[in-house]
Amino acid sequence: EEAKKQASEAWKKPLDELKKAVEDEQRKQKALLSPKGYGLIRRIPPVLQKGSLRMGPAPRQIVEPLRQYLERHRSRLLPAAFSPVLGIERKAKVLPLTPEWSKENGLIDAAVRPVLEKMVKRPMAFVGVEGIRVYQAGASVMEHLDSVKNAVTVAMTIATSGSGANWPLLLSDPRSSGKGKNQPMQLPAGQMAMYEGARVAHGREGNLKDGELSVVFVQYRPKDGVDVDQLQSHIDKFLKFAASGPFFGNRKGKKEKGKFPGFPFPSINEL
Repeated sequence: EEAKKQASEAWKKPLDELKKAVEDEQRKQKALLSPKGYGLIRRIPPVLQKGSLRMGPAPRQIVEPLRQYLERHRSRLLPAAFSPVLGIERKAKVLPLTPEWSKENGLIDAAVRPVLEKMVKRPMAFVGVEGIRVYQAGASVMEHLDSVKNAVTVAMTIATSGSGANWPLLLSDPRSSGKGKNQPMQLPAGQMAMYEGARVAHGREGNLKDGELSVVFVQYRPKDGVDVDQLQSHIDKFLKFAASGPFFGNRKGKKEKGKFPGFPFPSINEL
C-alpha cells in the first residue's frame, strides 16, 4: 500500500516538472561522466577485482520461484515510483515482494550474497531489493551512475518476452573510448550480472520496442574499509559546484568562471 501511495503521488506532478527532473538528471550524469567528475568516481575503491562486471547463471533455487511469483501476482503490478533515470514514459512497473523474499537473509539475499562474497573475498552488507521491476514496451533507462552507497548491483533477469529478450544492457567506462565505450551486453532469462554501478555507467539501449523484461535488482556494499557517507558527500559537493556553471550553466544560461574547490578526498590507498 505504501509503494502504491508513493507511486500515485509522484505521478501527480505536472508533466513539465517531470521533464525538468529528467533534464536535471541528464546534466548531473553528464557532469559525473566528465573527466573531472570521473576523477572523483575512480577513487571509489573497486569491489569486483579484475573488472567491474561479472556475469553468469542466477541461483536456480530462486529464479523459477520468482518467475512463478510474477505470473501469480501480475495483477498487483504497480507503476514504478517516478525516477528521472526511467524517463517520463511511465513504462516501468514494480511487483512488490513479500518480506520472506526481500529482507536481509531472506530467500534472495541468502541465495545471492554467498556467490558475491566468494567472488570478492570480503564480507558484503545487504542494502536492499526493490521488487520485480517489469519494463514494458516504450520503457527506457538513462545511462547513469548509482549512489556510492550501492557499491555493487546484482541484476537477475527473471523473464522476457518479445524484444525484452534482447534489449541490451549498456556498460560504459568513462575512461575508455572506442571498444571500451557503451558495450552492449545480453542478459537472458535465468542469468545475472554483478556490476559496480557507482563506478561504471550503465543503462539500456534506446527504448524497449515491444514485449517485457522482468528483472530483480539487489544492492550490496562492503562491510569494511569505506566511509560511503563521506564519499557521497564529496560527490554531492562536486555536483553542487558543477550546477553553478562549469558543467550545467546557471539558470540564465551563462557560464560562471571558477575552479573546483579542493576539498579533501581520500585516495584508494588511504581507504
